[in-house]
Amino acid sequence: MDLIVGHLPALLPCPAAPLRIKTQAMAKRRKKQGGKEAEAAAVLVVFAVLYLTASRHLSVFKLAAFVGVAGFAIAIGIVLLRGRRRLAGDPQPNQTSQRREPSPYKAPQANPGPDVLDRVRTPPTAAPAITPLTSVPAPTKPAAWSLPLIKELEWKRFEELCEGYWKAKGYRAELTGRGADGGIDINLYRPSAPDKLLVIIQCKSRSRENIGVATVRELFGVMHHVKAPMGILLTSTGFYPAAREFAAGKHLQLVDGETLYRQLVELPEADSRQLLEHVTRDDYITPTCPNCDVKMVKRVGKSSGDAFYGCRNYPRCRQTLQVRGA
Repeated sequence: MDLIVGHLPALLPCPAAPLRIKTQAMAKRRKKQGGKEAEAAAVLVVFAVLYLTASRHLSVFKLAAFVGVAGFAIAIGIVLLRGRRRLAGDPQPNQTSQRREPSPYKAPQANPGPDVLDRVRTPPTAAPAITPLTSVPAPTKPAAWSLPLIKELEWKRFEELCEGYWKAKGYRAELTGRGADGGIDINLYRPSAPDKLLVIIQCKSRSRENIGVATVRELFGVMHHVKAPMGILLTSTGFYPAAREFAAGKHLQLVDGETLYRQLVELPEADSRQLLEHVTRDDYITPTCPNCDVKMVKRVGKSSGDAFYGCRNYPRCRQTLQVRGA
């Protein structure tokens, strides 16, 4: 009994450290204290077994003493367990843990700005003027028709020019619309039979390159496919000899830029002026996106360095057109 009582001081708990202090020294102390507690509990159990074994007769007094010592040891164990929970930061049964895992995100450090006096002394710098994409300056409005003007027209305005010319001649002309046209830009109907297709027209707006025979062959094939009586190919430049040779003797009419210019000049003055005002309104040089029907933007390729026209709706629309003269 004296041996058991002699080891009881080793079971007493150490004073609890403040809950908010978490240092490396406290962690080592908790680890060391845990080892002492386990050693004291083992010694207590061994001496209790030896005491009972050495006793030949288990009297009532000895039984009561053993029960008291066991109860005291259990109470000490509970106190030690609660003390370890508090030191380790574990939540109590009637408390809610508020601990959160540290976030891996680290807020960027703000660059220190200039001193207050420097900001006061330094006059504010005006922001650079940035021209929005929609504010493209309109080209100079021409006063009369000319061959260079016809070559400057973007593809959509050139189609509107061809459509307006045939309307001024009294025909019913209809544009096929944006997107894939199947090789037909304008459907032409006779005035006496507005519902009967008479001619299919294909328009090619170019600045300097002539039209080859392949384009004329394609139009001839489309003409037979839709069973059109006649086909007309209009361009702002000219035709190679092979193209004219292929069209000879067929229901194909090739109209180059010079011929179209003469036809526009021969129109009545009021019709010619009205058509000129319509075709040269706003920006008539920047091409229109065939898919989105909006003016395109001039860009430069990152790898090649070449200039090209791209759609404003990129990346939703990836339509590109080559810059004339490039």
